[in-house]
Amino acid sequence: MPDKNLRRTDPLEKSTIFQGLPVSALTEILDQMEPRHCAAGEYLCREGEPGKSLFVVHKGLLEVLLARPEGVVSVALLREGDIIGELSVLVNEPRSADVVARTPTEILELSAENYERLLALYPQISVNLNQVLIQRLRQSTLRLAKGRLHRETIILLVNDPAAANIAHQVVDATRTASMRDVGVILCRPMAPGKADIETLDVESTLAGQERLAESCSLILAVVRANEPNLNVLLDNADRCLIVATPSTARTLVTALHECRTMIEICLTAQTDLDLEGLSVVRTLGVNPPDVDLAWLGRHITRTKLGLALGAGGARGYAHVGVLEVLEEEGFEIDYVGGSSIGALVGYFISTGMHAAQISAALKDIFNPHNVKEMLRTSMDGSSVGLDAVLQDLKKWTQNSSFIDLASPLVMMTADLNAKRAVAIAEGPIYEAVYAAMAVPGLVPPYERGTELLVDALTLVPVPVAAVRGAGADITLAVNLLSRDTLAVWPNSTESSKPQRRRRIRMIDTLMESLDMLQLNTSVRNAAEADLVITPRFGPSTWRDYHLADSFYAAGKEMAREQLPELMHLAKPHRRQN
Repeated sequence: MPDKNLRRTDPLEKSTIFQGLPVSALTEILDQMEPRHCAAGEYLCREGEPGKSLFVVHKGLLEVLLARPEGVVSVALLREGDIIGELSVLVNEPRSADVVARTPTEILELSAENYERLLALYPQISVNLNQVLIQRLRQSTLRLAKGRLHRETIILLVNDPAAANIAHQVVDATRTASMRDVGVILCRPMAPGKADIETLDVESTLAGQERLAESCSLILAVVRANEPNLNVLLDNADRCLIVATPSTARTLVTALHECRTMIEICLTAQTDLDLEGLSVVRTLGVNPPDVDLAWLGRHITRTKLGLALGAGGARGYAHVGVLEVLEEEGFEIDYVGGSSIGALVGYFISTGMHAAQISAALKDIFNPHNVKEMLRTSMDGSSVGLDAVLQDLKKWTQNSSFIDLASPLVMMTADLNAKRAVAIAEGPIYEAVYAAMAVPGLVPPYERGTELLVDALTLVPVPVAAVRGAGADITLAVNLLSRDTLAVWPNSTESSKPQRRRRIRMIDTLMESLDMLQLNTSVRNAAEADLVITPRFGPSTWRDYHLADSFYAAGKEMAREQLPELMHLAKPHRRQN
């Protein structure tokens, strides 16, 4: 049964190519489209077929596959609102790639004749199409830069038997984390190997790489540091990861200074040596814990997961619902970034707290008394309730610093003086949390040197770029600001209704205006991620903390709905019992 809260034109409104068109135009376009269904595994179109129509994804997930000399590679994932085949129709050329459904998918099909007529009637479509093409070019460039469109060879360079044993553990972790088939070669005997790991000399290693490339898109070659033909191997590799003691690592990097291959270092011991200028990705120790090895496996396979948590006041409980699903499925979160309430939830995640603990902490901080006092202002115009919230946060942060966190964290703020976004990833946690939650008009800005920092909602509601910049390979955004809302909450009760207002208050007007102004920015920020989760909320406002359980359930529901897409991007490390 169709959702009564969906408007008929919703499928087209979510498509970039039709943005800016009036509802009447969207209705006309929709009337000319034919619905299609693709079962999981079914091909929507094949490379070389005539391009007689274009398609808009209504629901589901499609994958674009392209034939390359090294085999068929995945070029892109297509989701709700994405368009397929518009160029083939426009230039009357055959399809340029295969498109296959990865989940049951609903499609809207528009014939070439109707498409050409609509371009003439609505020039905005051509403007939007240019923007789509520019964005696709940018994404393709990024993928090429990351080596996602070709086979990748990585050298694990070890300097002693202990490091060689760690390298074997790294190989296992890589296979566990990889979404691709992994081929492994040992260059000359080093330690007892496994039946499916080949031991070759340098010359045979190069030939083995080409042979493995026929079935494996990721190849690991474990090599001793004293190999006389090391440069030959490095020249034929994409990346080199040195597993060594601190002193040996510096010596090796110096010896390899002319190498064109990207070099990273994994230390086998803590050190007081000055390693400035060296790319140290991890310190493992002689007997590395599983968590460090698993992280390194994700680093090698480019599957480190970053979570970008958006602004949205009380709706931030949805972040916790999303987190619970990720925990249940066994996904490890390697990087976290947040704006406003997302910064606070991100802090709790980075300390190692689980979803249930974070939910309890938020309810303690945003208790009924503090929430009630949010609308009461002090003599200087500040919100009494938010000031109390910030004071309560002192006991939770306990004078800690970013360096004390279990995983990297970025908190977004905005500098009123420089008129720019500022990402905070070092220093005292409390100062960063204060700045990230300094809502303009409710809390005084935080002064840091020449900076006057406030809530990043005004500039960066969802900090995807900051999370990717911190080191995440795969980014998952949770956007709390959307026009796609429900008329009523599911299983609506009195407790799930927004609190009635006796009169309209200036604070409410200010906050809801900020939310409204940042709707488009929030959607654009989130769209930069590899996967976007946008929970659908019922009637609510920024301060409806009594709807915590409803917000939480909405986040959990949408995360569950998006799981098939996430499973296509990354593998869970472990599942909860």
